[in-house]
This record gives sequence, C-alpha cells and structure tokens, in this order.
Amino acid sequence: MNMKLNPLTLKFTGESSNFEEPFLKDYYRSSLLHIRVLMILGALLYASFGILDMVVMPEKKFIMWFIRFIVVGPGLVTVLLLSFSSTFEKHMQRILVIAYITAGTGIICMIAIAPPPVSYSYYAGLMLVFIWGYSLIRLFFIWACLAGWVLVILYEITAILINPTPDSVFISNFFFFISANFMGMMACYAIEYYSRRDFFMKQQLEMERENVIKANEELKESEERYRELSIIDSLTQLYNSRCFYNQLKMELDRLERREYPLSLMLLDLDNFKKFNDTYGHIEGDHALVKLGQIIKRCLRKEASAYRYGGEEFTIILPMTTKEEGVIIAERIREEVKKEKFSPAMYEYVNLTVSIGIAQHRKNEALKEFVSRVDHLMYQSKKDGKDRITSG
Repeated sequence: MNMKLNPLTLKFTGESSNFEEPFLKDYYRSSLLHIRVLMILGALLYASFGILDMVVMPEKKFIMWFIRFIVVGPGLVTVLLLSFSSTFEKHMQRILVIAYITAGTGIICMIAIAPPPVSYSYYAGLMLVFIWGYSLIRLFFIWACLAGWVLVILYEITAILINPTPDSVFISNFFFFISANFMGMMACYAIEYYSRRDFFMKQQLEMERENVIKANEELKESEERYRELSIIDSLTQLYNSRCFYNQLKMELDRLERREYPLSLMLLDLDNFKKFNDTYGHIEGDHALVKLGQIIKRCLRKEASAYRYGGEEFTIILPMTTKEEGVIIAERIREEVKKEKFSPAMYEYVNLTVSIGIAQHRKNEALKEFVSRVDHLMYQSKKDGKDRITSG
C-alpha cells in the first residue's frame, strides 16, 4: 500500500485515511513530554531576555517585564498545566497555536513600545519565536502556518501604523520575515511529513509482522496437520503402524533409563475376510471404525492404540503388567463380542477378536517383542478364536 496524504493539510486520505486517527494518538503520546519541556524552556528563555530590556530600555523595562512575566510567561506555564488535563489531547494543536501567537504578539508589542532604533533589537526575538513555533513545539503544518502569518500581519501593522519604521528598515525586515516564514513553513512541512511517513512505515512493518506471524501459525498448523495425517490412520483415527514402531522404540529406550512394566497387546478381528466377502468392503470398514472406538473406550489414559494393518490392532500399555493387561484385553474382547454390527437392514452380526498379550522382558529387542506378541495372537486363533493368550 502506498501512503496517501493531502498535499496541503498532510492528513492521511484515500486508502490511507484509516491511519489518521491512530497517527494522531501516537503523535500526541510521543509529543507530550517534548511539549512540556519546550514550554518550560520557552518560558525561561522569554524571561531571560528581561535583561535586554533593562540594558537597552531601562525607562520602560517594567512595561516590557509585564509582557514577559505577567502575560507570556504565565501563558506558557498555563499550557504546561493544561498538558496534564484529559482535554489536552483533543485541543492540543489549538492550544499550541494560541501559545505560539501569544509569544510572538508579546515581541511585537515590545517592538511597538520601543522607540527606533531600540525596537530593532527585538526583531531577533521574533525570529526565535518563528523557530520555536515552526520547528520545536510539534505544531502541525496547517496550524503553524496560520499562526506564523498572523504574526507577520501583526508585525506589518505595527511597523506601518503603530510604530512607523524607516522605509529601508521596513523593506529589509519585510523580506527578511517573509523569507523566514517560508523557511519555517518548509521545515514544519518536512517535520510533519516525515513524522507521518515514519508512522505509516511502522504500521506497515507491524502489519507485515502480523502477516508473517499469521503465516507462520498457518504453516505450523499445516505441518501439525501433515504430521497428524502421517501418523493417523484415516479410517479408524487411531495411530498407524509407523507411529506404533516409533512409540514402542521410545518406550523401550525409556525402559533402559528407568525400569517399569511394559505390556504389548495385538488383536485381530476373527473371520473378517468372510465378513468382507459377505457384506462388502464398505461394511467391513464400518466394522473396523467401530472396533477402533471400542478399543479407545476400554483403554486407560497412558495407553495408546494403533491400527497395525488390515484388521490387526496393537496397544502399548506403559506401567502395566501382563496380568493387568489381560484384564484390559478381556474388557475389549467382551465389549466387541456384545457389540451388534448391522451390515444389512434388519440383520445383526456379532464379531469376535483374538488377542495376544505379553510383558516386555529385560534386554528384549523390539522386533523380538513384537514377534512374540504376534505369535501369541495367532495362538489364540489356533485355539479356537475369541480368546486371549498371554505369555
């Protein structure tokens, strides 16, 4: 997105208009301390030139001091105090314009009071006010221009009507003040422009950072989803055989560091090929899904179930002895046996499982452990199915 600004007021416009309000809030927060310091320094500097009054115009010093110490100085202090109020944010630019015009008008009043050539000594003070107003007190361009040209007009009225200035001096000062005002306008324009540009760039960077964070989160979710897809059996929503071997290896590695009972169960649906041939693979898949749900219901939290392949399922039982595992296996066997499968309308079928279970032996390799449980499961098949064999 490109930054869109009104070339005169420098406000955000068009597609960038939504940045205006947050910019004003940010500008206020970043300017507040700066403004308070400048009000204090401005009041002190304004007061310090009271020494000039005493040197160049001792007979009228009290009038000058009245302007400095009773009007302008307290006015700047009032702005300082207002900056602590809740309404200052809303009216900050208007208040700063009043402070700017007040400070400049004070100098112009001194020029009107002082006789030539003493009055010429106060022109420098007006230049300092221009610098202070245009570049230091955080006035926006449009407000600073308003105040600057008001002061130029007030000076011209004073120099022509109130305290007439020689033509040569007037012409010189006229071009000098006009040039200084234009220089101040350019400086103020640049300050506000770059403040807005920096804010816009910061917001763009923040938006890009949020987009990157969002993209990273989406990537992480995708990776997590991919990981889940790579270890989850899509049919039964149990872990798959690859995950089974990884998890079993982790459990065996853990046993080397800390001994505890670990049992492994392998179960197989009896006569599943006949079921598939009779009712079709879709009903066979339904039966596998239901078996997966039964297994999940029967397990403790620390146990994990896996679809080993086809109609075979494995269950890892950490912190479980063979005897405890047999109890869990019996619960699964009974739940499967009493479950009514309905592969056809008005027809109910009971299925059974053959289960093998064993507890890990010390220093037994992973393949040997799995093979031993596999043999126990097939032993259940040989012994008539719908039973548990442990070893």
